[in-house]
Amino acid sequence: MENSTDLIDDFISRYSREFAYFDTLARQCAEKCKYILKQEGIDAHVTHRAKDPGSLREKIKDRAQTKVYSTETDIRNDITDLAGVRISLLYFDDFAEMQRLLENVFTVRKIKKHQARIITTNLLVEPLTSTDITTVVNKNDLVEIQITSVLLGAWADIQRGIEYKPRVSATAKNILTKKLDLLRTQVLDSERLVSGIYGMYRQRAILPRTSFTDVDLNKVPYNVMICSESTNRQLYWYATDGRRYVFPNEETLHTWFPETPKIYRLHNDQLIQIKIGGNVTYKPGIRLVKISTDLKIYAVEKGGVLRWIENEKLCAEIYGDDWHDLVDEVPDEYFVNYQIGTSIAASADYDPRRQQESVSYTDIGYYTPPCTFTDTPLPAETQT
Repeated sequence: MENSTDLIDDFISRYSREFAYFDTLARQCAEKCKYILKQEGIDAHVTHRAKDPGSLREKIKDRAQTKVYSTETDIRNDITDLAGVRISLLYFDDFAEMQRLLENVFTVRKIKKHQARIITTNLLVEPLTSTDITTVVNKNDLVEIQITSVLLGAWADIQRGIEYKPRVSATAKNILTKKLDLLRTQVLDSERLVSGIYGMYRQRAILPRTSFTDVDLNKVPYNVMICSESTNRQLYWYATDGRRYVFPNEETLHTWFPETPKIYRLHNDQLIQIKIGGNVTYKPGIRLVKISTDLKIYAVEKGGVLRWIENEKLCAEIYGDDWHDLVDEVPDEYFVNYQIGTSIAASADYDPRRQQESVSYTDIGYYTPPCTFTDTPLPAETQT
């Protein structure tokens, strides 16, 4: 027993010195997962952590009661979550798609599915390399990515906090376990309710997009909606400049298309040949916008130009007494796609109907004005 304690202490001592390294592995993996989620339009919360040395010590001691550790390597091979990432999906229906996306991006060494008390899938993946890590990354220092749902993840946190950390009597632990099982049943019932809500949302927002045409890239005309074969959720506008422009959310999409038009679906390898030009901005004259950190209400003009309406009385004069219902809060990360124009000081300064008529489908997209100057002076004979 003394030798086992020394072995565990030596392992924890070495791990404590490497804690920052494992924390960086987890963070970089989490950032990649967030990027995937944003690109695919999947709603989820992503967290990461390196295993706390104190908690790790207790975990190893518990496992040492049923396992034989002869070397530190034995411990390392048994503990696979020194660096961990959790993806908590808002909708459990996205589970299979999320796993497929991760398998396409990461080098997966092993997949562990848990179906007994909590439904999760854990993927052991090779770490990413980056200049953030000053030491050499060992490909065998795997990162464990857990896929679960927000509800099941909350249950797991409660269960872990009650069953593993406090030391309670066997009788009390048995009672707590039964109550946790009852809570789990209620969580699963709630998960099914959320799935039904999600299904209704998909029926309203996604399923109407049933008019798909699978074609080769060279047969796709400009000024149409496109998507990839892997998911019907992220939609793009294929503009006349040969680039694809991202519809960042449903709100932006619906200003241009209350009913989604026919969508040209491309193979993944063809879609990636089309460079992303930027994000689509709101269609002018349809909605008003603001951000959470600013009380100003803006009207939208062609080219993603925002014009501050200087007071609420003007908002009512331009959009009617129910103008509050037309205000959308644009997330900060999308607000940068717009540019600020002159303010609106009188109702004559802005006509929503004329603004709507000022654009067509060829104007969809966020266009950066081309550079019109050069560092090289023109020849003397061409200068004016």
